[in-house]
Amino acid sequence: MWILATWTHLMHKYRRGIAFKDPDIVRTIFLVLWMLAEPMRLWSAYQGNLKEKVPWMAVSFLLTCFPQVPACIYLLIGQKGNQPVDRALNIVMASFIVPELFLFLSTMRRMIKVHQQQFYLHDFSHVANLTTLDLGSGKDHYSMACDQAFEQETGFRTKTRGTISTGRQEQ
Repeated sequence: MWILATWTHLMHKYRRGIAFKDPDIVRTIFLVLWMLAEPMRLWSAYQGNLKEKVPWMAVSFLLTCFPQVPACIYLLIGQKGNQPVDRALNIVMASFIVPELFLFLSTMRRMIKVHQQQFYLHDFSHVANLTTLDLGSGKDHYSMACDQAFEQETGFRTKTRGTISTGRQEQ
């Protein structure tokens, strides 16, 4: 909506017949870059946020940082012939972009933390069915950790090869 309102205002202000004569070429360049980047930014935000894909979220964040933030700063401060309508449109744009940057960062941090937790909590039950590796001590680290957890829960000891003892002292 912002881009449509801005283009409509510029066309009303600078159109001479069929030709468009904008004296501020930097504004035109920023608006064209904005129009090219915005569909990609929205699509990558959809992929990143709704489908929880961190790399796409990072792409969307970078497309927000450029060209939107420089365009916002230029249109608020540096454009020639700034009228009250221009300032109002650009303040609305800035009021959406600034919180968006902070929300992107906090969402990416939260998504990364959740993905790390899911990785560490991944079900490794398929590993428990494998035979233990004999590396001199008779057990690998995973099976020793499983045996310790089993002993804490049940009170039974396990033998070195993973078989459960009956709780009697071995001779």
